[in-house]
Amino acid sequence: NWTLAVDIIEQQWISMISRNLPTLRAALQQIPPEAAAKHTAVQAGRALFGITHPGDQGSLLSLPETPTELHELGASAQAKDALSIGCVHSIMLRLAGEYARSADVTRRLSHLSRRALEHHPDDIGPQLPLMRVQWAINYQLHGSLTESTIEARLAYHGGRSQSVTFITRNAAGSTAMNWALVGEPLHALHWSELERRYPDPDGWLEPLVRIAGLVARTLASLD
Repeated sequence: NWTLAVDIIEQQWISMISRNLPTLRAALQQIPPEAAAKHTAVQAGRALFGITHPGDQGSLLSLPETPTELHELGASAQAKDALSIGCVHSIMLRLAGEYARSADVTRRLSHLSRRALEHHPDDIGPQLPLMRVQWAINYQLHGSLTESTIEARLAYHGGRSQSVTFITRNAAGSTAMNWALVGEPLHALHWSELERRYPDPDGWLEPLVRIAGLVARTLASLD
């Protein structure tokens, strides 16, 4: 039942990333191209994992560049898919070392998300905290630490409201690291304490989520 499989992925991808990544990847590999053809978010997930099929669509939703176009897209029914695809694109650019381009896409996504949240809060709200964690990392690697901190703090509060602890811990650690990098150890230690209130996630995420907080505490201790 590929229709059901696609629906599960689209509705539960946040929890699957944190708890069932091998299952998610296996599903994205096995879903036939015709079942995914009208689901751009699933195609974006395939692109992130490097999964391609001969029948996959050649193009996905493109992300506009001007504020006016982003404003219009955010109010449209395509806003959710555009955010998912754009987020995947920004991560792929980051993984390729294209930090400036990744940050540029992230700025457009941030603008788009604000407009989309006004018009589609129920569709957009649940996925934003996880996306904002990624956007914070995109900005960090580009050296845009103010923007990174803004996104990380939004992700922290969003993760708390959804009780998704790996998002909350990751966001707090990233915020702490940003403060440590700009030479503010007291702020860094404050956010490190917030990070420690949440347990380390189990499984594959645990080493990744710990990195920013460990760097923050090391730099603060050196200061």
